[in-house]
Amino acid sequence: MSKETSTKNPVTLIIHGANTIGEKLTELLSTQKSQIVLVDTFTKAKDQLLRNMKEKYNIFSYDISGLESISKKYKRIDYIFLLNNDEFEQKEALSSKEFLSETNIADVAFKLGVRHSSKILLASTIELHRLITEQKDTWADKLSEVSAKNAYTPAELQRYCENLAAEYHDQSGLNVRIARLGEIIGKKISTEKETIFVQMVKEAITKPRITIKGEGLDYSYYVHLLDAVYGLIKAMFSSKTNGEVFTISYPEEISVLNLAYRILELNPKATEIVFTEAEEETMQKGVYIPAQNLTKLGWKPKIPFEKALHETIEYFYEQYKIKWDDKPTAERKPIKDKPKVLPHRSEKLTATGKALLAVSGPLKGFFGAISETFSEFFSKFKHISLKPKNLIKYGIYGTIFLILYIFIINPIFQIVGGSTLTYYYGQKGYNEAKSLETEKAARSLEKANYFASVSTSGWEGLFWLKYIKGVDEEYNDMLLISSSIEHLTKSGQYLVQGLDPYATYFKEFEPVASFDGSAGQGSREYLNELKDMESNLHYIDSASFEISLAKESLTNVNPDDYPEEISKYIKMLKDQTGETSDIIGTFSSFAAYIPEILGKDGRQTYVILLKNPMELRSTGGWISCFAIVGIEHGQVRELEVKDVYEADGKLDEKIAPPEMMQDALDINQWNLSLSNWSADYPESAETAEYFLKLEDQIVSADGIISIDLEYARQLIDIWGELKVDSEDEKVTKDNLYDKIIEIHRNFTPGSTEKPVFLSNLANALLVKTLKSPSSKWPAIAQTTVTALNEKHVQIYMFNSEIDKLLSEQGWNGQLEHDTNQVYLVEWNNGGNKANYFIDRTIDYKMIIIDENEVQQKVTVNYTNRSTENRYPEGEYENFVRLYIPIDADITKTDGVSSLKIYNDEARNFKIVTGWVNVPINSAKQFSVSYALTSDSQDFPLTVEPGGKIKYTLNLKKQSGTMNDEITVQVAYPEQWNPFDYPNMHREINSLVEDSELKTDKKVEIIWEL
Repeated sequence: MSKETSTKNPVTLIIHGANTIGEKLTELLSTQKSQIVLVDTFTKAKDQLLRNMKEKYNIFSYDISGLESISKKYKRIDYIFLLNNDEFEQKEALSSKEFLSETNIADVAFKLGVRHSSKILLASTIELHRLITEQKDTWADKLSEVSAKNAYTPAELQRYCENLAAEYHDQSGLNVRIARLGEIIGKKISTEKETIFVQMVKEAITKPRITIKGEGLDYSYYVHLLDAVYGLIKAMFSSKTNGEVFTISYPEEISVLNLAYRILELNPKATEIVFTEAEEETMQKGVYIPAQNLTKLGWKPKIPFEKALHETIEYFYEQYKIKWDDKPTAERKPIKDKPKVLPHRSEKLTATGKALLAVSGPLKGFFGAISETFSEFFSKFKHISLKPKNLIKYGIYGTIFLILYIFIINPIFQIVGGSTLTYYYGQKGYNEAKSLETEKAARSLEKANYFASVSTSGWEGLFWLKYIKGVDEEYNDMLLISSSIEHLTKSGQYLVQGLDPYATYFKEFEPVASFDGSAGQGSREYLNELKDMESNLHYIDSASFEISLAKESLTNVNPDDYPEEISKYIKMLKDQTGETSDIIGTFSSFAAYIPEILGKDGRQTYVILLKNPMELRSTGGWISCFAIVGIEHGQVRELEVKDVYEADGKLDEKIAPPEMMQDALDINQWNLSLSNWSADYPESAETAEYFLKLEDQIVSADGIISIDLEYARQLIDIWGELKVDSEDEKVTKDNLYDKIIEIHRNFTPGSTEKPVFLSNLANALLVKTLKSPSSKWPAIAQTTVTALNEKHVQIYMFNSEIDKLLSEQGWNGQLEHDTNQVYLVEWNNGGNKANYFIDRTIDYKMIIIDENEVQQKVTVNYTNRSTENRYPEGEYENFVRLYIPIDADITKTDGVSSLKIYNDEARNFKIVTGWVNVPINSAKQFSVSYALTSDSQDFPLTVEPGGKIKYTLNLKKQSGTMNDEITVQVAYPEQWNPFDYPNMHREINSLVEDSELKTDKKVEIIWEL
């Protein structure tokens, strides 16, 4: 690794992370594209765990001794998890050296947090905190006893680390929170721990009895591994947790005797409980009140204690290689016979006395509550005669009502009421967010999240449904759906909080008054808003994480298991969650760079090329004009629009075009108007910048943005009409093309009407966009995203990290190799606007011979609706390039003159080139047939798990083309059975799809052999 590592993804440091919690944290955070850095003291057992983790996840690991050097290796550390809960539990006492080592680790971690402005979470334990708070007097004596042989105890270490965190928070502004965990239970916990829980489970599966030392009245708090990890993530990524202390555990404490009974109910080897005298007198315990539970943040245990206990016992059986003979089939199954409770060796209490003592508290509370309820109930009916017969009668009625209320009426009321109000406040928040009222939206979505949790509580109240055969799966699905809606509303809440500075920027933005190329001095800067965008990034990260949890919850819900009326809503929820997750994920990736793009650190210069697709070129249309936009501190400081001829007129030197271009078009002079020859937009963009520099238009550019007239039409539709200088009639979506065609029809050599109109149009579009009210920005944003997907807008940024993100979205027009890709590129060389009159359809016919050979044929049909050979109409002089796999064996070509074939070794393409000219009022067709075999590096057939076979075809759309009609037909061997073929209809031994090529398109088909 280099001395300093830079990454666009969040960097998460997990200290003491080579354990089950660290492993699960790594799994969840890796799915969010976080770079994981794991630090620990690596023992032999931890080394094995680390190797397993590295096989699954992209992580970096360092020994704990190198913690201080981490800061030199990473430019940024976004999150730090200090997992001290395991470290504190491992030993009864610590030497001075061990104590100093652990406190130094905590100190270094907190310093890293301050240096990198990281969010940090200290994980400690409820048990040790309880030990300190409950037994202060005895605790002091205990410390003095320990100090004779050892300097410190784990509880004192925990107390020191928590106090240190508080001091860093108060003195240095450290963004820290403390999460105290109950004892971790579930799979993969250590079977070697000396805790009462572990010892009791081990005894229960290996011996006929469970031994309880003392009275069995001591208690502990527990939490399942997965709930603990989700709680840690919730505490880290939730807002307003800075400086807070939380507990993460099941809400109720569980006594040793209660735990023993619960274990026996799961039918392990043990069948009885034996009380023995404690080795030493039990210390007097006070009342322990733990810190606020994480339920404040919407977290709650998802795995019931009984299920967690069952899972732990099953795991211990597996680890000790013992067969569980009487394993329950349900999550909890009552034991066949009541467990025996054998007498204490001390006769201070009888077995019955112990049992009564253990349950007296809960029973007293229970019957007290029942008594109070019935007292209130009967007080309203004093006139009723309380004869024994009536008392029994009304007692039965009351009991039935109570049962119905607790287990049916109240849960249903919570579900219906919670769901209704969730929808109401969710819609309200969505509409407020669309209007950029982010503060109101955050409050509405917070309410939506609350009522979503109420609905979930209702479903949890109907827990008895999971024990009814035939209903259990549907019940679990409803829980998953309800949980996903909780995550969705929480995601929305975080998102609008993250978007608040963007909303402020757009609502308050006013561009400079003059667009004449002046510096715009004196105009307002938006530096504070840009800084707020950076500081609010964690909200957007949290929104991305929450919606990923929603998506995960819905993964196992199959809509096809439900009637159509219900199924369509589940499908809609899954689709919308997936789409929203993609949108938030995309925005989350770009959010960190938006302040830079808007000139937070200095002037950013962008060139916008306006292209006319009526005269089609490789990466769009003819470059008619360009704009130079300078942005600094969020303000537009420069905006100047120029005609392409004006710039080309300043080119003094002769620049030779690329060899293929020179050979095909028979030209020897290259300039800005012809710069988009390459089918790779980044290459064309860099060429455009090269000519703009030669023509003294710019010093350098930070980005080259291409827009075409179709994007202009969609923008104009948002406003309804657009006033363009030099035009009496306002321009609309419906008359834009007509105006341009009319100008071209009236064009005469030397006329300036055409370039003036297009330059004025570009200027009017930019000014109107910049001066649009905030209410129009959501529509502008949506229109722009659609145009990017349909390649009416393409962006190339000279910042490689930003451009990589654009490439991942398919927005920078990069010509990248993909499996079995087909890409048709046209160049109108007729000096006319014939593309406006051209209709194009493309047929892709694929014949799968067997698992080792596929024959493919691409046929393009043109119809030229031009009626005269007079500008702007005329013959379509079309130079075509068809990009196909480099290993393709071309068997036949038709309709292409001056045929030449090139191999692009750098990009792994074979390029079929030539001329396909289409005269006026006529049709023309050309086709290319080729074969691919299993020896090809681009072979489209792959074997899937389960013996299935998949075919892949990638169709690439040329920028500037308009929704060409396409037909994809895939014929296959008779014995193959199609398994998955979305959007296609089945014919005899073939699958067919008729659609439009609006965006790049991937076709995937799976067969069962």
